[in-house]
Amino acid sequence: MNAKKGCLVGSVVSFFLIVILLIIGVKEATKLTTRVNDEFVRSKQKIIADMTTAIDEGNPSKAIEIAKPYELVTDYDLRKLESKAQKLIDDSKAAELARIEADAAEKGAAAKAAELAFKPSLPEYSIISDDFSGIKRSVDVRLVEKVSKNDLQGIGERIHAMASFDRTFISYYLPHQRPGEGAWATTHFDPNIEVVILGFEAEHPNKESLPFDKDRIGQWEYSNAGGRIYTLSRLGSGFLLNIQYQDGSSIDEGVSAVRERGRVIIRSLEPSHTGDYKILDEDKNLLIMDAQGFIGKAIKVQSSE
Repeated sequence: MNAKKGCLVGSVVSFFLIVILLIIGVKEATKLTTRVNDEFVRSKQKIIADMTTAIDEGNPSKAIEIAKPYELVTDYDLRKLESKAQKLIDDSKAAELARIEADAAEKGAAAKAAELAFKPSLPEYSIISDDFSGIKRSVDVRLVEKVSKNDLQGIGERIHAMASFDRTFISYYLPHQRPGEGAWATTHFDPNIEVVILGFEAEHPNKESLPFDKDRIGQWEYSNAGGRIYTLSRLGSGFLLNIQYQDGSSIDEGVSAVRERGRVIIRSLEPSHTGDYKILDEDKNLLIMDAQGFIGKAIKVQSSE
């Protein structure tokens, strides 16, 4: 019983000690707040003036330091100046970050341009047109002759670096090709580069490499999309037109060849629902035609003179 009473008395004493300490703590905190407030009130004009001067001199961090001892003060003018100083610091950091990013981007572009400049010389080419639509860039390029895929990539990267759009579409035309009527190759950036040769490559495996046959009249290459090789030969008293495709497949068709008004007109012996025919022009190139008119031009590879 005595032990229980002793415990109870101890608990009561501890409780009152805690209450007394809390009261003392609150009083001390109140005294501290009052002292800080009194000190601020006595020197408010100087504190505000010093903070304003620091901000005007472009030193918002100093203004924050001046306000720091008065964190417990809820004065409107003080807090307003402190917020202004902090915003200036944040804006300055954001501007510096933007500058660093811009510098990095500029250095990156310069490095890329330098890298391209020091690459081995590329085949000759010229830009026919360079158009910007706001969301993409379209470029037409004239080649002097067929080039390799590696050279196409090099030319494409160099042109892309001149005015870097994520979406840049570059079309390449051989000397005989007209823009808008089918390109020989493309290098499209969307945003990564993709190199595609639409016609036959510079050294394609399907091209005829045998000596010119005495019965062969001529051979022509169509370099647009869906490229093919046309070979016209004599067959008895008539003519045979062989059409060889990029995948290695080929077809033969009997044709007639008739001279009309100074040009040779080549037509299939089988009826064509699209009115397909060919014209051998004065330069011995083969014009691909249908009922609607001109489709494209196949350039002479070999021909009998």
